[in-house]
Amino acid sequence: MSATTRPSAPTPTAPGNLPLIGHAHRLARDPLPFLTSLRRYGSAVRIRIGPSPAYVVTDPALTRRVLMPEIMEGTIRQTILPPGSPDCRCPPIALTPPASPACGP
Repeated sequence: MSATTRPSAPTPTAPGNLPLIGHAHRLARDPLPFLTSLRRYGSAVRIRIGPSPAYVVTDPALTRRVLMPEIMEGTIRQTILPPGSPDCRCPPIALTPPASPACGP
């Protein structure tokens, strides 16, 4: 590890995870309130959809950092690959809507 790299803190996990279904019940019942409520836990939050982990990015600045290299290279995928599919190399990621319409590029 270089002198400029800090070890990262573990990603917080959203509360309300149920055995076998994870947070799927909350996503199915009230998806927008559930996703926007995750902001209080951090800029990136781990949820579970069934037995699979997924990460929700709740901070607009972090969303740009995650997506900009792919947007600039023109390699951003238009499809969502389920975990375990041949092309999927990482858990799925979700992006929450901005806190206000004033959030811009």
